[in-house]
Amino acid sequence: MKKVSPLPFDWKSNYYENQLFMTLETSLYDIHIKTNFHVNVSGNTTKKRPQMLEWKIPKISMSVLYEFMIMAAYIYRTMKAECAAVFAYNLQSNKYNVVYPEQEVSGASVKYDNDIQLDQNLTMVADIHSHHDMKISFSGTDDKSDNMLGQLPHISMVFKNVSSVNMLKLDQNVDCRLTIQGNSYPLQFSDCFVNDFMFCNKSFVEKTFYVPKPIHIQTPYSPVVNSQLPLFQKDDFFDLEDEINEAPHARQYPHYMQKYT
Repeated sequence: MKKVSPLPFDWKSNYYENQLFMTLETSLYDIHIKTNFHVNVSGNTTKKRPQMLEWKIPKISMSVLYEFMIMAAYIYRTMKAECAAVFAYNLQSNKYNVVYPEQEVSGASVKYDNDIQLDQNLTMVADIHSHHDMKISFSGTDDKSDNMLGQLPHISMVFKNVSSVNMLKLDQNVDCRLTIQGNSYPLQFSDCFVNDFMFCNKSFVEKTFYVPKPIHIQTPYSPVVNSQLPLFQKDDFFDLEDEINEAPHARQYPHYMQKYT
């Protein structure tokens, strides 16, 4: 009988609605991989559907993503090339940093040494690179690069179509995936990023920005509703009608004159 090598990681089984999930614990997040197996079990079940990533540290800050997007746009504008960076988490300050390794860039590729030397307080969380005008997601070259990292779990990202960014729907420009033991699993944008912008804070927005109430000016033919202006006096109606009856206005709005004169 052929001997089967054990998995290099301590995978554990978990069940949600009788569906088997394989769980792996890491120092940054727990990974929950859904399988196609359904079994009847009574124990070791969860009431909440497991997410692909269950973070132990904060998700990646949107602010560092924007920082990389600005750099990628600059590199594309000045060099017509791609670029790469890693998102690293500072365990002391509890903040994310963008680290740019020394890299060789071109219009179709970016190369750098995967053995990036980070500050002792920093730990690598994800890598990201740009695809300038290309709308494609991960390429065959990206697949080879991820597989070169071996069995270890890691998150990789692509910032695609740099010259056409939808700021309201960044998931259309940023693709994410988890690769572990040679297998890649797509991730949602919300699986990886959290909005940390001060000006997106609801209380700050309500204090700083407001939309004025609609202003409805009173005329002889329409009442005032929620007006912020003082009411017209009776004599003002005639001044308003004199303005309306001027020849240029009459030529521009002939139907008005036919209806009200």
